[in-house]
Amino acid sequence: KDYSFYDDIIRSAKKTLDIEIYDITYNDIKKALRELAQDWVKQQIITEKTKYKQSGNTFDDLKQQMDISGINLKSDEWLKIKYLHSKFLIIDNSKFIIQTANFTYSSFFKNNEAFFVSQDKDILKSLKYIFDSDRKGNKLSEYSIHPNLLVCELDCRTKLENILNSAQKSIYIMHQNLEDSKIIDILKNKSNLDFKAILAENDENKKDIDTFGKDKIKLISKPYNHIKSILVDDKYLIIWSMNLTQNSMDNNREISIVLTDQNLIEQYKKFFEKSWK
Repeated sequence: KDYSFYDDIIRSAKKTLDIEIYDITYNDIKKALRELAQDWVKQQIITEKTKYKQSGNTFDDLKQQMDISGINLKSDEWLKIKYLHSKFLIIDNSKFIIQTANFTYSSFFKNNEAFFVSQDKDILKSLKYIFDSDRKGNKLSEYSIHPNLLVCELDCRTKLENILNSAQKSIYIMHQNLEDSKIIDILKNKSNLDFKAILAENDENKKDIDTFGKDKIKLISKPYNHIKSILVDDKYLIIWSMNLTQNSMDNNREISIVLTDQNLIEQYKKFFEKSWK
């Protein structure tokens, strides 16, 4: 329920701001981007052309609102994907954010979301390669992408399945959806481990209670669970844009990062346990 921390990060841009995100509707963010452009911050933005179950807030509406010198807005219509659902920013080619949140009011005031901010040069280089390739509509090469990044529809499924199959002790999931049949099969095979999943309350996720039991699955309605994350064996923490659905993993552009920093993992685990209770 706080946007100020994010406003500070965005407004820290001095020269350039590259944004690849599914949805931009929050007026305060639009205002910040326009004001940055007036301060000579060059912006390149890629966003989804036709959103799922879209009613209003079209790409053409956004283009009209952001029609200002210094902002170059482009849709994903050149990419051979279902939806551009990734959510990341590159600030001054020196700092980046990978997040679960869209640029919406709900993301900052109603949802559970996660934001990872870093200056890691190797990850930054890969994100810049992904952004520039998506902007041009070029096919991605997994050999040009850092191994700690999972990119859909490129290699995210294989990497995620490998991480889940490697689990020896625990799997904690905090997610909007858990619907993909292949992922569910892997989790059923790992159900003897310390497995817990916190999901958004909806009809699809209610089926997971039947599959795994009430002691393994908890559904929450408030705050809305839009966060997308998995912790495996207290070793691998994955933060991403994708849902655990077949369409998201196999057809969309999604960006995920695998974190191994123990301080971050401990912070996440405390948050998960508090949310579970």
